[in-house]
Amino acid sequence: MDKMNHCNERYLRQAMLDEFANKQDILANKKVAIAGLGGLGGLCSYLLVGAGVLKINIADSDVIELSNIHRQILFNQQNVGVSKLDCAIRELKALDDRVQINSFAYIDENNFTQFSQDCDLVLDLTDNIETRRKLSKLCCQHAIDFVHTSVAAFNGIMIAFPYSDRDFIRKYGCYECLVGDTPKIKPQGITGPSAAMMASACAQLVLLLLTGNYKEAGKVYLYDLKNFSIKQAKLSPNENCPVCGGFHANSI
Repeated sequence: MDKMNHCNERYLRQAMLDEFANKQDILANKKVAIAGLGGLGGLCSYLLVGAGVLKINIADSDVIELSNIHRQILFNQQNVGVSKLDCAIRELKALDDRVQINSFAYIDENNFTQFSQDCDLVLDLTDNIETRRKLSKLCCQHAIDFVHTSVAAFNGIMIAFPYSDRDFIRKYGCYECLVGDTPKIKPQGITGPSAAMMASACAQLVLLLLTGNYKEAGKVYLYDLKNFSIKQAKLSPNENCPVCGGFHANSI
């Protein structure tokens, strides 16, 4: 089977959807940076590569623990004690050996430019609010689009922040506007299906964003995974926000 026919067969069912018809070349040339390879990031990265996103940067500093296995599907019990990065690269390459992967053990102000270089989106799929706030701030400062997804117990949240559009920031604010002085949250329980549901929703949103099929702005998606309901809320800016407040002042 020649290369062209192989690719056509790989994406046959996806390409049957109007939103993705004739979009494989677009997806193959998009680049996404993913922070966090746990219950959300592992499955989300797998779904994106499976859909044809073949340029990704991934970041995670953890090693695999036995308590991860029930929800982090890239890993199994034989991988306990091994770097999540190493296992993720192995599994993603096994899914599609064409994928180009750059890996990072951590992200800070010094290597963020390298982590996000040429990326169309940065995905925050981490498990702590300090990292989320730092990533959002850096994306806002560098005008890089940012998607945040998280889940705790049966509650999930998902938001797209197109920071490359400064008008969006003036109208809707940033992640810091949303969380404000939210205190550090203690670890909560979670099931594998809850993590998988939010990871899948995030991957779907990212695919729509990358192909230009998502036009909604400023929406917060709130998931009740126990009762199978989704609510929507609107983002609103904080004119005194320490991250994006200057944009609002400039719009007066």
